[in-house]
Amino acid sequence: MDRYETVRAKRQPDTVLCVFVGESRPDSGKFFYNGDSILYFAMRDALKDHLSVRSSDPEAFLDAFQAAGYFLDDLVSSPINKLAHSLRIDARKCGIAGLASRLRSYSPRFVVSVGKSWAAEVTEAIRRSSIDTQMDMVAFPREAGKSAFVDDMRRRIVPALAKLSAA
Repeated sequence: MDRYETVRAKRQPDTVLCVFVGESRPDSGKFFYNGDSILYFAMRDALKDHLSVRSSDPEAFLDAFQAAGYFLDDLVSSPINKLAHSLRIDARKCGIAGLASRLRSYSPRFVVSVGKSWAAEVTEAIRRSSIDTQMDMVAFPREAGKSAFVDDMRRRIVPALAKLSAA
């Protein structure tokens, strides 16, 4: 297990309520669970009020994210964002079986594809996992623009998360 996956594993909640699925970590070395990626900042802005996080310290947000039962996983375990389009598509397809296995072990009540470009692969992973879950998708912050991502998360995903937490 590489250092990124070690950090991710430490952030996995005991009970996973919702899995957010990205494509892969970026090849830049930035990482959601290090509190320094595009996705981290967009997710923090979208969820900080829902999670009652007032601090700008990444640890405060990541602790609240974990405590709520939320987890970020990736379709592909190694960076693919700099690959040619056809190789990226192939890597996504190869990631389905691994994601299906992980989803089966998490057994979340809700899965959110954080990127519409790989939502079909996430849907297929859910099907293969045979778990009973709800699924939704949002455009990746870079695709939609950060403010559009935050607005979409607050308008559609946060209310769904609040219902799951209340149930």
